[in-house]
Amino acid sequence: ALGKLLKQLVFPNCLWDISQTFGHSPGELLWIVLYVVGNLKEQYKDILKWDMDQLMLQLLKQFCEAIHEAGSPLVSVFGFIDGTDHRISRPLHNQRKYYSGQKRQHCLKYQGVVSLDGIIIHLAGPFLGPDHDLTIF
Repeated sequence: ALGKLLKQLVFPNCLWDISQTFGHSPGELLWIVLYVVGNLKEQYKDILKWDMDQLMLQLLKQFCEAIHEAGSPLVSVFGFIDGTDHRISRPLHNQRKYYSGQKRQHCLKYQGVVSLDGIIIHLAGPFLGPDHDLTIF
């Protein structure tokens, strides 16, 4: 199951492509991936929090200053938000909940915040396909 999760994260294409490798249907692979992510999140919830050793107030202030000096009119920005739509196979039930009209596909959305040193400091999701990025934020 962990191998299937890692393959999905490294090769974020349609689950149908990966199903050929592992011999499961795309729906089964989706449930396996979500189950493993949920287990990892529950097992490591103590360390999957804001890391006060890495993200100290002094470092965040340096990030804010660097972004402001680069031309941003805002003085309190220390990271950048990025979202991604992860395509899923068409569900049998509640298809409209997962369909993104903008991308014209059924998908789940994830959102992350990256700091200036390239470290992902926050991840959130999955969210339903039609949810707007500002709604997720």
